[in-house]
Amino acid sequence: MANTTTQNQPQHEQLLRLAQVEAMVGLKKSSIYKMMADGTFPAAVPISPNSRAWLLSEIQAWIAARVAERGAA
Repeated sequence: MANTTTQNQPQHEQLLRLAQVEAMVGLKKSSIYKMMADGTFPAAVPISPNSRAWLLSEIQAWIAARVAERGAA
């Protein structure tokens, strides 16, 4: 029986570490964490007791929203 992908199966999400997020959005750690606290930046996902990462899809959506805001201004 062939292994087929269906819409009901979860998609694999990529996790980004802080340096990758900084490079993608052009902000430094202090700004990212302040915006997270303000609720204006995607929250990090705990991946171990001392490590956090961000979902690629959420960072891409955040960037897209900034671009959309530019167009609306």
